[in-house]
Amino acid sequence: MIKRIIFGFIWFVVIFIISYSIGGYIYIKTTGIAISGGFQAGLETGRAVRDAYQEAYIIYFVIGSLILAILGTVTGILPGTKKKSSSQKKVLKKK
Repeated sequence: MIKRIIFGFIWFVVIFIISYSIGGYIYIKTTGIAISGGFQAGLETGRAVRDAYQEAYIIYFVIGSLILAILGTVTGILPGTKKKSSSQKKVLKKK
């Protein structure tokens, strides 16, 4: 049981990082922001874009990732979260 919870949390983090990164890439490409004018100007622009993106979308990515991780863990779809069948439990107890 504890193993499934730990794997569920790990999957939540993985799903969140991947989806948030892909979403950020799409956000930057669709807004048409071109980072030019030197390092400092690019840094300032990048921070402004990051803050706008985070403010607008982070809650949706957190909730979506949490729902996917919980559903995947409960149903056993995600690797490491599958319930052991009764025959596997009997074999493990005999050893």
